[in-house]
Amino acid sequence: MNEEPIKIYIKDEIVHGEATVPFIMDLGTAKKLVNIRLNLSDSKSYPILVDYSKMMNITKDAREYLIKEGSEGVTAGAFITTTVVSRIWINLFITMYRPPQPTKVFTNKQKAVDWLKQFIK
Repeated sequence: MNEEPIKIYIKDEIVHGEATVPFIMDLGTAKKLVNIRLNLSDSKSYPILVDYSKMMNITKDAREYLIKEGSEGVTAGAFITTTVVSRIWINLFITMYRPPQPTKVFTNKQKAVDWLKQFIK
């Protein structure tokens, strides 16, 4: 178990990232979390499910890093959020940064998992 603001684990061939406390994602935190994910995945590519509900903000340099270097080993990405504001922000992020992998936002975790299953290698 790590002491980062996001708990990262693999379940049913999907990497899960769940925030444990409210936090702001800055570049340093993004790099640490990607390193944890890469070590956990042991060079295998996985779809990733990110629970965005406790993320208060994400800095511009963290967004850019996560889209480029930080998306290594990711076959697809799903974000879960329960607020309209977060859903708008995530959709804007997807539109502006055009992630290289299929990426969607969901309000229901099971629907996100079901969608990600098609990207399991």
